[in-house]
Amino acid sequence: MIDTIKVWKDTKYRSGLTAAQLAGVPANPAGRIELTDTELDSVNGGRMSDMTSLLRTCTSGPDSCCC
Repeated sequence: MIDTIKVWKDTKYRSGLTAAQLAGVPANPAGRIELTDTELDSVNGGRMSDMTSLLRTCTSGPDSCCC
C-alpha cells in the first residue's frame, strides 16, 4: 500500500515509486510544494537587497531602528 502523505512529503520515497504508482496518488491539497529558482527569484520580501536595506536602517542609530 502506498503512503499518500509520505509521497507528498518525502522526495526520496516518492522517487522510488513507479509512474503507475504515482498516477494513483491524489494531488497534494496544499498544491505544489516545490518552487523553481525562477519562482523563488520573484518572491518579494526575501531578496538580499531588501535585507541589506533593513539592516542599514536598523544599524544607523537607536532612534531609526524599525525592528
